[in-house]
Amino acid sequence: MKKIIFAFILFLTTHPGPAQNFEIGGEFGFGKTTAMEISDLFGSDADNNFKAGILASFNPNHTILFINSGLLLQMKGNNQGYLENLKMPVGVDLFFGKKLGFVFGGGLYLNYFYSTTGKVFSEVEETKTNFQLGAYFDIGGKYNITDYLNIALKFQMDFDLTPVYEEGSYSAGGWLTGRDQLKSKEYSGNLSIMYRLHKKNKK
Repeated sequence: MKKIIFAFILFLTTHPGPAQNFEIGGEFGFGKTTAMEISDLFGSDADNNFKAGILASFNPNHTILFINSGLLLQMKGNNQGYLENLKMPVGVDLFFGKKLGFVFGGGLYLNYFYSTTGKVFSEVEETKTNFQLGAYFDIGGKYNITDYLNIALKFQMDFDLTPVYEEGSYSAGGWLTGRDQLKSKEYSGNLSIMYRLHKKNKK
């Protein structure tokens, strides 16, 4: 996992491109998560969802379109145990405004479910799928503090399109009757701070 993070950071810092339209920064988020078919995402049974990581954004020709990606470490669970994930989103946002404005968008993500910590059901570890494909959408506001620095606060919803793990279905007598493939869904409030890179003027 450390090699994946290092390779991504190296790409962001060495990728040759139109730096005047390129932003890099960080994102922090907190929300709730649950497995589909199990409980209500906005109910009391939903688990905590923490995430933090680096983001990159490209704004072609200073339009309202921002192409985004990143690498986020995400912890899903409660005080009993966590599911540890590494998530790479790829999507677009539309920004309407000058200094302060409205932003919304969405995209896809690739999730790497690499480990569990604490007390989690053994069934999760035994049947987990390492990689998940999912979709997300976000909505919120963005404020350009300076020409170089901006801050955004967004509400985001994530939905796995492929299963995370399997859960057994049992009869009244305790016999295993089948297995359900479970996908996760989550919401979070995200705070991001981005710095715009500028090329030096040629003399």
